[in-house]
Amino acid sequence: MINRSVIIIKYKQKFVDWLNREGPHDQHITLNMLNKDCLSYLVDSDIIQNQFHARKWVLKNRAILASSEFLTRGHQDPPKYYSNKKFEDWFTWECHTTILDKGNDPIEFRSLLP
Repeated sequence: MINRSVIIIKYKQKFVDWLNREGPHDQHITLNMLNKDCLSYLVDSDIIQNQFHARKWVLKNRAILASSEFLTRGHQDPPKYYSNKKFEDWFTWECHTTILDKGNDPIEFRSLLP
């Protein structure tokens, strides 16, 4: 077990609608397509111990999280401001507080940006 919790950001239909209207994609994107492989964020386990702490952390970091989500979906100029309501209209999340590392290789860190 590692000393981290994981936050998984999932998309809501409002985000998908915006991405299809404003995004750089030639194909029509569906909610199911986006939510098949979501970004996961490892967070110190002493910060997030339950769903209440997870919501507090997510909303505090909503601008960074939303920017990461837009960038990984190919949108280089995401909206700049996210109120709590707008973030919760576009995204939902899951929190898991127990993570077992079964890999043998050391963890590698890579940038989201090319």
